[in-house]
Amino acid sequence: TVGTATVSAYTANGLSASCIVTCPDEELANGEESYAEKCIRVFGEVVDDPRLYYTDRASAEADMEKVTVQVWDIGTNGQKYTREFVLVVHKNLAPTIRALFRELYQGEERFPIKQLGGFSWSGKSEHSIGCAIDINPVENYYCDPDGNPIVGSYWKPGEDPYSIPLDGELVRIMKKYGFTQGIYWRSGYKDYMHFSFFGT
Repeated sequence: TVGTATVSAYTANGLSASCIVTCPDEELANGEESYAEKCIRVFGEVVDDPRLYYTDRASAEADMEKVTVQVWDIGTNGQKYTREFVLVVHKNLAPTIRALFRELYQGEERFPIKQLGGFSWSGKSEHSIGCAIDINPVENYYCDPDGNPIVGSYWKPGEDPYSIPLDGELVRIMKKYGFTQGIYWRSGYKDYMHFSFFGT
């Protein structure tokens, strides 16, 4: 079953050995999956451009699922408190999203989240297939190669607690489950709020 166990062996003459065995949940995505494996996980087949898999909103919405997640936020008194969000994501990634946010919520950093976005139909992005998540868009802007804001206002990690540090726990956990931040695009545009399963 899923979980961790210690397996021990003993001999009649007093020798022993132990090891820890971890059985992962095979339903969950991870950062080691290839592009083809990710396609099979989400669509059941390999596709050329996952963003264009659905040709209309109705067929996309039929494959979405609502997921309730707990996160941390910061109150007016400066103390962190628990919030709940309902994210709409692809049904085949729903178990992964639940596990991802559960791990983030239980983490040491308690990164604060005041805005979350998932499925949003445009017909040409990973939001349209339920495979992208936006976090704190105002403080983690989408900008052109010169740093001019397109969506959001700025990115100031260390100064604004809602800005996402590149080496922080949130980014590490996202990568663990196969989501990459939109700052590595070849175009030079950077999207600090955006985490996507296929990296687009």
